[in-house]
Amino acid sequence: MKATTLKAFIITLVFILAFGGLSIYISHKSESNAAEKNVAEKLQIVKKVRDQIDSIDFDSKVEDQTMDQVISLLDDHQLHGKSGAKLTHFDIQEIEQDSDLIFPQSFVLFLEYFGNKAQLYGKYSLRDIKKPIFLSECIDDISRKVAHEDGDEISANSILCLTSINAKKGIWCWLVDSENSENGEWPIAFFNKADQKLYYEVENFNEWLSFLIEHKNRPYDVTYSEDDAINSAD
Repeated sequence: MKATTLKAFIITLVFILAFGGLSIYISHKSESNAAEKNVAEKLQIVKKVRDQIDSIDFDSKVEDQTMDQVISLLDDHQLHGKSGAKLTHFDIQEIEQDSDLIFPQSFVLFLEYFGNKAQLYGKYSLRDIKKPIFLSECIDDISRKVAHEDGDEISANSILCLTSINAKKGIWCWLVDSENSENGEWPIAFFNKADQKLYYEVENFNEWLSFLIEHKNRPYDVTYSEDDAINSAD
């Protein structure tokens, strides 16, 4: 009986000493570990979202491609300013009803699995899709019709801003009413504020994301040209 009591006393004492030592250690390390904790939490979020993505069966090329791109963006989490708040399918439907728009499926998946108002690679700030704004509302001195580099003219009321205006005074925009739209996917073009003209049109959101991911380490904004070259947006 005495042996049992002594054993219990020793175990209890060891536990108290260990717990006390751990508490002191945590207290001393709390400030120095703040950054590491944030990184660890972010990595856990990345893993959780990646597990969710991997568990879903996709039945279209667009969905498949978008999920691959979201995973690439999550892997580059340390390069982004912020990933943004994820929206539910109900949230997106509500925004679509209020704005009288139907967003491309690629963008819907991006909002659900990466987030709204994301800052991609620290330089591409996506606008808040909860408050969609057209080019005619964003640029004060905009013309009613905006010239495209191919010679066409597009109504400023049908050009939806995708990003905030950047340091080079330009905005990436959706061409909502474009005849080039396929399967509900809108083309994207770069609006140059200097000459109020659209350049570097890409077919859809997936293609736009592909260029960002591929050229993530370039020190300037990248754009697309007709000869398939990547150039600066100067």
